[in-house]
Amino acid sequence: MTQVTLRVGRLIDGTGQDPLLDQTIIIENERIRAITPWQDTHHSQSAFIDLSDATLLPGFIDTHLHITADPGNPEDIYNPEQNPVEITLRAVSNAQAALRVGVTTLGDCGAQNHIIFPVRDAINAGQISGPRIIASGAALVPAGGHGADKFGVISSGVDEVRAAVRAQARAGADFIKVMATAGGGEEPGVSHYSLEELIAIRSEADRHNLIVAAHAHGTGGIRDCVAAGIQRIEHCTFYNGERGFDFDAQVAKEIARRDIIVSPTNVIDYRRIQAGGEGTPRGKLNSIWRQLLDHGVHFAASSDAGVKDMFYDDYALIPELMVKELGISEMGVLVACTQTAATALGLQDELGTLEPGKIADLVALNGNPLEDITAMRAICLVMRSGEILHQQGHLDD
Repeated sequence: MTQVTLRVGRLIDGTGQDPLLDQTIIIENERIRAITPWQDTHHSQSAFIDLSDATLLPGFIDTHLHITADPGNPEDIYNPEQNPVEITLRAVSNAQAALRVGVTTLGDCGAQNHIIFPVRDAINAGQISGPRIIASGAALVPAGGHGADKFGVISSGVDEVRAAVRAQARAGADFIKVMATAGGGEEPGVSHYSLEELIAIRSEADRHNLIVAAHAHGTGGIRDCVAAGIQRIEHCTFYNGERGFDFDAQVAKEIARRDIIVSPTNVIDYRRIQAGGEGTPRGKLNSIWRQLLDHGVHFAASSDAGVKDMFYDDYALIPELMVKELGISEMGVLVACTQTAATALGLQDELGTLEPGKIADLVALNGNPLEDITAMRAICLVMRSGEILHQQGHLDD
């Protein structure tokens, strides 16, 4: 039995509760065995790590990215002519870049099955270092739809979408990704699937105990996803192209009432605009997302890393912009990066909070993110499943 004792100066458990000071965490094998005040702890001879000057949180979770991609040349994520070995090595490198900034679990929302599932499995088997990968593999999309020529499982009609869900389940998908509308720059108001088809996708996914995550921009597509009971909505911009942004307050209320989690990918285009380039108008996007928050919708941290100029080691930009642009409190942001994100991936019973019995995914920071959210960049230790994989800037292979 492997046991590690950590002394922690400040513990933020991911639930939104006030931090605990000067705590002891005991890790046995891959799980948290106990959390107690340092002064009440019986100090054993187990391995000891002194984090008395640090802040400890649950491992960060990114619910939406594409680790097989190259943000400098994003078409490569979907180039069937590229050497699969090159794509695989890039995926490993990208996953490790995310790990180094505290992302211990990531949700890959669209990639070729024969690349992403073996990378996930190799990390799970301990053959390579990396974050835990929860992967959809290929996404369901009709012929000619967003991503159909790149990473889609071409399907339309009730029978065909049911068959596509079954095929992805057999291939090893951890959840189902469906392109419910076109992309943000491709007639986003166009719905790819009817309500009947979305209901069929959700019901077939239920048979395989898989959550459904729906890419949805246009208001009509979002409305149908809500009516179909889709558990996650990606982007959720209410953007209808030339008609602009058509926010529907009643739909927002239903999203909140049904506990549907939104992964807004709120950092999209930010770096490009910051560098003087063009991108989606942030003011309008932020207005939509703030209205969702005002209606009680829960956001999960999500980057869309892999899209052009969206990099894997820039995870901290998500919480920084949630505070700066969306007005979420620092504690609320930390919950979005941990507990809510774990729920979005169906992992809430194992991850997302620091409590006895849960898997020991931990991130230690030099600083207090409740006072300065940029402290989330000051990583001093990353532990996944009880194993230290990154410490003081050095990846332990």
